[in-house]
Amino acid sequence: MDETGNATAAEPLSIFRSDLPLAAKLERARTELLDLSARNRLLNVPRSSRSARTIEVVDERSAEVFRLLVRDGRALNFAAGRGAASEDGDEVAPETETAADLAQPEDEGTDERGVQRRHADTRLQTRLTSAGLQKRLLDLYFDARTLEEEQGVNILFLALGSLKWIDPGNATLERRAPLILVPVRLERGTAGERFKLRWRQEDQAANLSLEAYLDRVHALAMPPLEPGEDFDPAAYLAAVAAAVSSKPGWAVLPDDIVLGFFSFSKFLMYRDLDPEVWPADGKLTDLPLIRGLLADGFEAGRPGIPEDAAIDPHIPPAQMLHIVDSDSSQTLAVHDVRAGRDLIIQGPPGTGKSQTIANIIASAVADGRTVLFVAEKMAALEVVKRRLDQAGVGDACLELHSNKANKRALLDELRRTWELGAPAGDAGDGLNARLEAARDRLNDHAARLHRPHRVAGMTPYQVIGELTRLAQAGRRPADLVLERPESWSPEDRRQRSALLAELAERVAGIGRPLDHPWHGVGLESVLPTEVDRLLGRVADLRARLAVLVADQALLAETLGHPPPLGLGGFAPLADLAHRVAGAPPLDAEALAAGEWDTRAADVAALLLAGAGYRRHVGELGARVLPAAWTTDLGEARRLLADLPEGFAAEGFDRIRRLHDLLPRLLQEAGRLARLLGQDGVPESFLAIDRAASTAQRVAVAPEASPEAFNAAVWDHGVDQAADLVEAVAALDDARRAAGDRVVEAAWSTELAAARQTLAVHGTSFLRTLNGDWRRASRLVKSVLREPEAGLPEQLALLDTVIAGQAAMARIRDGEAFGRAAFGAHWRGDRSAAAPLQALVDWMRSLRGLGAEPRLIAARPLDRGAVGVVADRVRTLLDEALPLLRDLWADLGTQPDFVFAEAIDAGRADPVRVMEQCSRLAAADADCRAIMAGAPGGRADRLAVLDRVIDGQVAARSIAAGEALGRACFGQAWAGPQSDWPALAGAHDWIAANPDIRHLAAGLDDRALPSARARQIEEVQARLLRDLAGLLIDLRADAPALFGGEDALAAPASVVDARLGAWLAHGEQLSKWVVYRERSGRARAMGLAALVDRLDDGRLAPGDGVPTFEMACYEALLADMVRMEPALGRFDGQLHGRQVAEFAQLDRQRIAAAAVEVVRAHHRGIPPRDGGAGPLGVLKAEMARRRGHMPIRQLMHKAAPAIQKLKPVLMMSPLSVAQFLPPGLLTFDLLVMDEASQIQPVDALGAIARCRQVVVVGDERQLPPTRFFAKMINEQPDDEDGAQVADIESILGLFTARGLAQRMLRWHYRSRHQSLIAVSNSQFYENKLFIVPSPYTGEAGMGLRFHPVAGGVFDSANTGTNAVEAKVVAEAIVDHARRHPGLSLGVATFSVKQRRAIQDQLELLRRLHPETEAFFHSHPSEPFFVKNLENVQGDEREVILISVGYARNPQGYLAMRFGPLSADGGERRLNVLISRAKRRCEVFASITDEDIDLERGRGRGVAAFKLFLHFARTGRLGLAQPTGRDHDSVFEAQVAARLQAMGYQVHPQVGIAGFFIDLAIADPERPGRYLLGIECDGAAYHAARSARDRDRLRQAVLEDHGWIIHRIWSTDWFQRPNEQLDRVVAAIEAAKAELDARLELATGPGPAVSLEVVAVEREEATEIALSPATAPPPVPDAYVEAVVARADGDHELHETPTGLLAELVVQMAAIEGPVHVDEVVVRLRQAWGLQRAGQRIQQAVERAVAAALADGRIVADGRFLSAPGAPARVRDRGAVQSLSLRRLDMLPPAEIRQAILETVHTNLGADRDEIAQAVSRRLGFRMTSPQLRECIGFQVDVLAGQGDLVSKGDLLVVPDV
Repeated sequence: MDETGNATAAEPLSIFRSDLPLAAKLERARTELLDLSARNRLLNVPRSSRSARTIEVVDERSAEVFRLLVRDGRALNFAAGRGAASEDGDEVAPETETAADLAQPEDEGTDERGVQRRHADTRLQTRLTSAGLQKRLLDLYFDARTLEEEQGVNILFLALGSLKWIDPGNATLERRAPLILVPVRLERGTAGERFKLRWRQEDQAANLSLEAYLDRVHALAMPPLEPGEDFDPAAYLAAVAAAVSSKPGWAVLPDDIVLGFFSFSKFLMYRDLDPEVWPADGKLTDLPLIRGLLADGFEAGRPGIPEDAAIDPHIPPAQMLHIVDSDSSQTLAVHDVRAGRDLIIQGPPGTGKSQTIANIIASAVADGRTVLFVAEKMAALEVVKRRLDQAGVGDACLELHSNKANKRALLDELRRTWELGAPAGDAGDGLNARLEAARDRLNDHAARLHRPHRVAGMTPYQVIGELTRLAQAGRRPADLVLERPESWSPEDRRQRSALLAELAERVAGIGRPLDHPWHGVGLESVLPTEVDRLLGRVADLRARLAVLVADQALLAETLGHPPPLGLGGFAPLADLAHRVAGAPPLDAEALAAGEWDTRAADVAALLLAGAGYRRHVGELGARVLPAAWTTDLGEARRLLADLPEGFAAEGFDRIRRLHDLLPRLLQEAGRLARLLGQDGVPESFLAIDRAASTAQRVAVAPEASPEAFNAAVWDHGVDQAADLVEAVAALDDARRAAGDRVVEAAWSTELAAARQTLAVHGTSFLRTLNGDWRRASRLVKSVLREPEAGLPEQLALLDTVIAGQAAMARIRDGEAFGRAAFGAHWRGDRSAAAPLQALVDWMRSLRGLGAEPRLIAARPLDRGAVGVVADRVRTLLDEALPLLRDLWADLGTQPDFVFAEAIDAGRADPVRVMEQCSRLAAADADCRAIMAGAPGGRADRLAVLDRVIDGQVAARSIAAGEALGRACFGQAWAGPQSDWPALAGAHDWIAANPDIRHLAAGLDDRALPSARARQIEEVQARLLRDLAGLLIDLRADAPALFGGEDALAAPASVVDARLGAWLAHGEQLSKWVVYRERSGRARAMGLAALVDRLDDGRLAPGDGVPTFEMACYEALLADMVRMEPALGRFDGQLHGRQVAEFAQLDRQRIAAAAVEVVRAHHRGIPPRDGGAGPLGVLKAEMARRRGHMPIRQLMHKAAPAIQKLKPVLMMSPLSVAQFLPPGLLTFDLLVMDEASQIQPVDALGAIARCRQVVVVGDERQLPPTRFFAKMINEQPDDEDGAQVADIESILGLFTARGLAQRMLRWHYRSRHQSLIAVSNSQFYENKLFIVPSPYTGEAGMGLRFHPVAGGVFDSANTGTNAVEAKVVAEAIVDHARRHPGLSLGVATFSVKQRRAIQDQLELLRRLHPETEAFFHSHPSEPFFVKNLENVQGDEREVILISVGYARNPQGYLAMRFGPLSADGGERRLNVLISRAKRRCEVFASITDEDIDLERGRGRGVAAFKLFLHFARTGRLGLAQPTGRDHDSVFEAQVAARLQAMGYQVHPQVGIAGFFIDLAIADPERPGRYLLGIECDGAAYHAARSARDRDRLRQAVLEDHGWIIHRIWSTDWFQRPNEQLDRVVAAIEAAKAELDARLELATGPGPAVSLEVVAVEREEATEIALSPATAPPPVPDAYVEAVVARADGDHELHETPTGLLAELVVQMAAIEGPVHVDEVVVRLRQAWGLQRAGQRIQQAVERAVAAALADGRIVADGRFLSAPGAPARVRDRGAVQSLSLRRLDMLPPAEIRQAILETVHTNLGADRDEIAQAVSRRLGFRMTSPQLRECIGFQVDVLAGQGDLVSKGDLLVVPDV
């Protein structure tokens, strides 16, 4: 080792991560649990050692101590040794007399029982001095409490009697092992009172380790110890003495009594992990979780919700089954667990592990799942239980750890739970929907406010901030509109702002741009020579314009049209000339005919008909026959249209074939149905196929009785029948092989043993001397007809007979089945195998056909005729089915046209298909009649039919319009042979030019005006082209030049004026170009509105950029509001109410979740009327007053009942091994808390009992250590940490195996961030969300450092710092006086320093008895003094830390700091410094400056130095401004307004995760914040859920002392002054509230009361306890049907079958299931007959068959019932018909139902209980062997079907 105490050797590889096979890993780990060495205190109790944590009791009698302590329940105290007065400093009083047991005179005498009085009193004598005794008792008292809190089990026992044994390895070593271990506890009221010893009301225990040692090493068996009040210790000790009497030197010392720690928990784990004790179907090494943990690892599985994703879109409120508040990180973990994921939950200190576990457990209970919650620390279990109790759902939990594992208390708790009434609370109908709607509204607002604009990149919140900045700078809203500023990117906005500033400078140089002569010209540059050329072109254009205007006026006069006004006005005139030129060449009369006006539509229809006729005739050509134009094709066309588009010609071939085939098939199918006794034609082709198959099987059915065919056993018993036939055949073979060589008696004689004897002795000549051989020989010869046969022949013959006997046994076992299955062919062991085998083979061939073939075969019918018709049907069907399937495929997605609603061709209605095929075949015939060639598919046929039909219609229209055609077209009309395209052209012109039809008719030369117009157009085009060229060269804006119009539209006079103005002002062009370059760029970038205002002077140059920003941000906000109108409607007051509503609904949801959990638990509680199985065992135990069975035995016998009452078991790993038998209880979910401290081998038992695992812990906190083993096994205290090196934890192993992880991030514990700052920065990479404190320096909060002057570490002797211990003890007493309302804990770096503080505190408590009340207050957070190895999981409002380590008396400081110096020391420090909620005070005799990291290496030491520095200087631990800038422009503006009013504002207050946007400092009390201001900025938006953002965040801040005020940015933007006034009012109100708080906090207050929320329940009914054999509720009485004789004078056998069938149906409806024979009896009685002959039997059978055929009844074998009727359990105790009580009349279905109900009601039962309960339910008072066998047979049936499964000695209904 180095100076730090760190081990230098490499740690060996963990067993669990080695390459060993899984079984070897398990055995190695299990073996390490077993300690059979002398180190084990259960094998060798140390005596008279200063370090021994034991108290030896002398001069007492074990029997008396047991009587007083256990039977009488009295408290015992301790007496110091006799020589206490002469002590010399030793703890042990000197023994000055050899007769140490010599009593003092006053102790002499005996009581009435003859027992000496000193042995019958309540004082236990010891050898210790008074001081030594008190010190030892203190150590035991504190250590026992610590061990129980940390391990979850009590290990303080009073050992009565011991075994003195000799070490076989060394005969000189004498050992003493305790024999009877009585669990006890030490208690006292105050520090000034004596300690008392009391029995814990738990069973006394045997020494299991000693039993294992004696069995393994010495092959000795210890007598069993039966615990209880009647236990006799003397008898047990005597039995032990007898068991070891063979060992020399060994002896039982009955009165050897020791008080000390004895732990056999590891042995219990060793036994629990023995693979042999686990059931075969639940083999330990085959369990999935065990395999994943120790061998295979865990697959990643499907990805869950990302760690930083918003959770609301993924988890609706209905799935958030939380009974306590749950932040987003906790919610993710709970959600994953509910989804079935195995999970690691990393929970740093104070992050709400217990509330997360509580939610996980509650949701599991609501989901109907069972939970095993395991933790070593009692506090971890209790805090979760408290949370569940506070939510009202703790009744589902059963605590089985530490002092909770008490038999009586356990039964009382189970009874209380059983008697609970149903919850009366409201589960909140509709609450989830309202909550989800409220949540979505809040989320939508946050998303809207912070959703970046799709282009601009800014959020509404940012835009509002900018607008607020501009408004506060005095800028008014802009009155101009920019060009699509919402399409500008951030870079676009920057460029435009810069350009606008530059443009303003240019405007100042040219004056008002709108008045410039060349306004509208966009040249960027121009030279003087270019100006001259431009002016010449302007002059030429002006002259040509004058000539053009004159030519246009002349043409207008010719056409009678007014002259055009502008250059663009000539186009209508030219168009008119061109239209006249395009008139058709018709004569004047036709062109001017009035029909063109009055009958225009008729003319158009006539032309359309003609064009259609021409087209159809031309397209069809020779494809159709002449008959086509006169044939009616409408019906054929409609049928073809209904076919799918791709229907091919082959489909029509199939339709023709089916048209011929289907009528024959239906005819034969009907004939077959009649032969089979069925009505009508089967409803589908598959039904025809099934009927044919059925008929074919019926035709070849073997000869058998009707009963055999009708037997219901064939439904599921074919294999069983085959086995039975195999046995018959085997017997036949055996008889045949034996022949007549054996007598008949041989078949019933037991010969196996004799055969074995003969074979063993063989032919040895000594065999005759053996009596067994002689007896065997005589027996064998007595059954052989040839006794002298040789031995081989005898043995072979015996083998044959034995095989036959085995077959006979199987036949006898199947007698009832064989009789039912084979009917008359069955003759038991004389049955012939051949007919039976034939029947079995035939039954096998029926698979897939159901019971119908055998039921038909049971009826008399002509099987030959059936076979012939069936073959014909089969032949036709085989031909039809392929065609039908092909036709189905041909129809594609439209099979309904032919097959109706059938899902395939086979299931179609044959009649429907036949009819449709007939119609389609007729349509096919029509097509063939008109088409010249072979018709194609549907498309081809439809195309031809459509054209033919259209052509027929067109021809009729042409004939009707003959007169109209001649009037309108004159000589151009020629009837059907007209030039239809030409006529259509004429019609089109007239229709397009109705206004000039008469004008064109009156012109002789219609083409002349058009020619003149073209000449003018050419001149004008050249002019416009030149003008446009000029404008292009000038880059002119034509509308600006010509008064708002371009040159073409402007009047010619305007164009002429503009050209003249240019000629007059040519020199001004260059000035305009300079300005135009700048403004053009600005306009191109969308700043035209701003440029316009600069142009006309409305905008001063200096206002350009601010106006631009205002307009831009206003437009952005408007666009955002347009896309999200809710932004414009936002009202902060309304939104605040919505937030409040959501918070209320969220809290209601949590309350409703608790009710939901309680209801789910109550639904699972079994009824209180069960009396068998586990429920019976539990009720019987509750009824007992004494002598209760041990908890483990109770769990073994009543586990299902207990798990129903208590679906959640809360246990330690040790109590799992102690109380839960392996393989008996399986849990759906395992939750392990503080898993970093659990060793893997300790957790395996719990893991093996569960299907899903959740491992909760923190890999940066304490690992498992050997601390507790060191305390139990008397190892010396170790201050350098070498003996507390880390051991692998179950958390680390699961992590290494790849289990999925979640991390809790919100830190709730620390009321001041300085308490967690070091841990967060050093160990959690600042990932925790730490709530800032509103106090920067208030007394009583945060981290403090107390230097201890004069402190010295006595490393050479005591290993303590006495001075520091005294200072700390005084601080404890001071706290008890001044702050009794705050819980307190003390943590030390070593065990010795802890004891030193406890000793000092003892003295001070006696001096200050007024403080005793404090040490018994805070029941949920009691005062403690612990060292850092066992402080994990504890939290207190105030923590005192005693470092202890200091310079030694010589002034030397060794760099050894106990466990901190070891590997993983930083993890211990992390635990130590993160326990406090309000204040942590560090007491140290050194400072950080004393620690030399060169000498004291290791991360733990370095972190410790940093922590001391932090505690001493306080530089990092205060809530203060973070140095972060404002989170947004908006927040900066709010801060600026407040600062302007004189307030001190700090932005972004906090250290990690949680930051207050703005905090107002208190000027009167520096170190305190008055108000926290929360805006709706980035932190608001970044929340992962509405609950985090709108409820939890503010609630947590307020819980830490903040007063929070919320500012909505939209409200501030709309009403800034009003919002500012509200903030100022909030600040003043906060001042008053904080002053009031300060006054209330000046005096000490009581501890915070615990509010317990109880779920209201209905009034509960007490459980009436009854013996375990109490019967279940009485079932319904059997109702017998009253059958009336049918109308008429018919005899029973002559009554029409229909009437008898109706009576059968009535009986089945009332009594079903009822046997057919009972139906016969009842009908016979109705007719008054005494007996029923064969004719009556047959008549009833026919009636039954008819009712079955109609489907009005169903049959299960010979039992009849109504269709769908469930099996009912009925009491036959009072029936009139005695035959109903015959065993063969009991319906098997009813027996099975009674079995299932009995097993389900009682959560399991054994076979005897089932037989007894079922027989009572059926109405039988006595359970005869025959009835028991009948019920047992049905139990076997249910077990074979999987409806019942074995679980230990019980049969249970399997979980679905």
